[in-house]
Amino acid sequence: MYKAIVFDLDGTLIDTDVVIIDSWRELINTYKDKDYYISDDVLRTFSGPPIQQSIARIFPEYDGDFILKEYRTRSIKHYNQKLHSFKHTRSTILKLKKDGYLILILTQKNKDRAIFSLKKCKLYNLFDDMLTCDDLSRPKPDSQGVEILKEKYNLKNEDILYVGDNYIDYQLSLNANIDCVLMTMAKRDFKEKMPHPKKFLATMDDLYLEVKANENN
Repeated sequence: MYKAIVFDLDGTLIDTDVVIIDSWRELINTYKDKDYYISDDVLRTFSGPPIQQSIARIFPEYDGDFILKEYRTRSIKHYNQKLHSFKHTRSTILKLKKDGYLILILTQKNKDRAIFSLKKCKLYNLFDDMLTCDDLSRPKPDSQGVEILKEKYNLKNEDILYVGDNYIDYQLSLNANIDCVLMTMAKRDFKEKMPHPKKFLATMDDLYLEVKANENN
């Protein structure tokens, strides 16, 4: 039986794809040549990796800190207008808490934006703890975040289920040697070979059933 459920944030608990795409589009339209093209499918892959990697990929000719500041300034209106949680996210978390599970977040988001997102989606204060990119020197898929949580809450590998939505989350689970399920509410391309995710799950209700089923194992 698991003791802790560790959640990714973007694409797992909250739907940020449109927010991310529209924010990057605004930056691209402002700072790239008019004939520059990048598809929405590529921009969607920016949900997961550290934002600095995406900035270096799209804007190598600019100072990275400048683009990061522009992204965070310009994206806030898109968060306010378009951000929402996935269906039954709040009710699922509440049921898991009632059942006694430790509910944690491990995200690449910075702490301020993560807190803002959780508050807007009425999920803030539901979690026992949260680690963001501000808390780590080595981002996902490095296992540093999982190791910190294990030590802090006296957890073993088999006590943890990691819930993510993309290949980086899967890689993290391998590096940390923990079980992983991948949620499929957000549009993701799983071309990479992933032989060991415990399950692909289509809804938060499915996640709850998966966790409960493991109680008998």
